[in-house]
Amino acid sequence: EVLSLSLEKLGRTSQASCLCYLDNASVFLGSTFGDSMLLRLDDTADETGSFIAEAERMPNLGPISDFVVIDLDRNGQGQLVTCSGAFRDGSLRVVRNRIGIDEQARVELPGIKGMWSLLGVASGYPMLLVLSFMSETRLLAMQDDEIGEVELGGFECDAPTVLCAPMSSKRAIVQATLRALRLIDAATLTLLDTWAPPDCADISMATVSGDYLLLATSGKSLRLFAARQGKWEQLSERQTETEVACIALRECTAVDPHAMDTDATDGGCDTPLYAAAGMWTSLTVELIAVPSLQVLRTEALGSEVIPRSLLFYKAEGKDAKEAKEYLLCALGDGQLMSFVLAPPTEMLVDADADALTAALSAAPALADSAAPPSAQLNAQLNAPAPLTAPLLT
Repeated sequence: EVLSLSLEKLGRTSQASCLCYLDNASVFLGSTFGDSMLLRLDDTADETGSFIAEAERMPNLGPISDFVVIDLDRNGQGQLVTCSGAFRDGSLRVVRNRIGIDEQARVELPGIKGMWSLLGVASGYPMLLVLSFMSETRLLAMQDDEIGEVELGGFECDAPTVLCAPMSSKRAIVQATLRALRLIDAATLTLLDTWAPPDCADISMATVSGDYLLLATSGKSLRLFAARQGKWEQLSERQTETEVACIALRECTAVDPHAMDTDATDGGCDTPLYAAAGMWTSLTVELIAVPSLQVLRTEALGSEVIPRSLLFYKAEGKDAKEAKEYLLCALGDGQLMSFVLAPPTEMLVDADADALTAALSAAPALADSAAPPSAQLNAQLNAPAPLTAPLLT
């Protein structure tokens, strides 16, 4: 028999439409008129007298009673201002089109110079992070929902890493350090083969596409390698007139998953493969044939800023004929330049949209093949000459 009810105020939240007790003093509050919340119940009150601590908030735009689209910055990117919620949870919300980041974990590791993710590649480690520091390399792995440092015999950890990535078949991993080029078995994480530059030169940069790997050394040298039958095979080498600032390899459109077990000269690619290199003193970009490494075209940047990063990028069209392929070049002052790739049969392509320059930021820009920059290319269109080259056979 219930004799009386006592009411105790715990705190203030959004208007609740549903409540669900989870576990360990955690409660989910769902709201129709405001933001939903994940709450933690405390035994003692805080400085405001509340026994409730907000662990996470899930924004809710509804119900929307009115909205308007405005362009405050006058850059062509409209923002949506909504009248959201109801009653005491009513608010004005501004909705913008941008990339959102959901933080899953945080580890304080100062001095990181480079980072690569081997997701689902290394056997026994669903997620493996390779971190490069000034004089060493560290490996972080996720095990039992916890991230911690591990030591794997195939990786060199006594030198900074220049590049770490899986090969096309994901049966091998390449690690390029300042001192050596290493081929690692993805199943056993043991070392398959290694190559070191002659004359004690350092590997300054490297890039991989399919089973091809292009690297530059401190001795003004470009070298192209292929991973075949668990060994490195050097396909070609070329001396450059100046130091190389950045390099890129055009991605293969089709790769044979068993390319490592064959001696096919095309590495499984069904289309020609290009490479590109940006030069320090000449401030130019070279379009290079693969595997010969012969220069097909040299394009002056028309700027006194050093190129910092290159990326081959294919823009989709309504059909295959309208699709265009670009070579993106990020400069050290934050500018992004683009040149169209066209065979001789397409020399009459409209050049008004074949190059663009965008002031991205004051910091040096870096292009990443894992994140296509198509969503960031809102810029003024210019019309330099298209970067053209004959198709390779």
